[in-house]
Amino acid sequence: MPVKVSEADFIRTWREEGSPARVAAVLGLDVRNVCRRRVTLSKQGIDLPTRPAPGYESRTKYLDTGWTFARERPIEIDTGSIVVFSDAHYQPGEATTAHKAMLAVIKAVKPRAVIANGDIFDGGSIGRHDPFGWSQRPSVKEELEACLERLGEVEQAVPKGCDLIFTIGNHDIRFERNLVSKVPDYANVIGMRLSDHFNQWELAWSAPINAAGRHPVMVKHRFGSGIHAGYTATTKAASSTSVNPEFERRSMRIPLPVVRAAPGPRARTNCVW
Repeated sequence: MPVKVSEADFIRTWREEGSPARVAAVLGLDVRNVCRRRVTLSKQGIDLPTRPAPGYESRTKYLDTGWTFARERPIEIDTGSIVVFSDAHYQPGEATTAHKAMLAVIKAVKPRAVIANGDIFDGGSIGRHDPFGWSQRPSVKEELEACLERLGEVEQAVPKGCDLIFTIGNHDIRFERNLVSKVPDYANVIGMRLSDHFNQWELAWSAPINAAGRHPVMVKHRFGSGIHAGYTATTKAASSTSVNPEFERRSMRIPLPVVRAAPGPRARTNCVW
């Protein structure tokens, strides 16, 4: 028989426990039902934020060895736009139509920040996968030059004061992982870190937007693995998670979607995909 829990008991338990899994365990509910009920309450204006389990910080140590990237690069914004693009896998040669369209979007919306959300660098020649037949892969040097050229075009397109953020993807980490495994003695030599080549961009694993606000948004590159890696990478790469139930989509004259977050009656924060 389903367990009946009053709204008051649910809210009190959530504020004590702070996570769907812990609330479900305490009240004897299914986790999915807990999540659905939380969304329903959020639509009624009852905010139930999550928080780490007690003692989490003492158990979790984020070690910065000099080779890791910053855990996150927070963004606080009340009004304006943020352009997010991902999985460019820039290659030598002419810029793609998608890249040219993104530059047009940037010039049109004049964003407060641009987030390159992972896999900007491909690293095909240093990946673990075998070549496709006799295909010739670009060298690391050629790929880096292509990335610098394309991101340089982004830098030229953004308005003055625009933040440039590069969240790391699974292909991007090939650059340092290959060096660490083969030439560890070259640590701290200039040019051996990915950030050495993109000094106009802030590199981090994630970019939380308005993290302390009522409707936070997290932008990060999702890594797919396992038997369904291909499907996962296709459907979830470059995605952003949000607890904002008020998200809505609208279209611009430029044929790209805009995700509008509505954190308040006066504020407007647009994330352009």
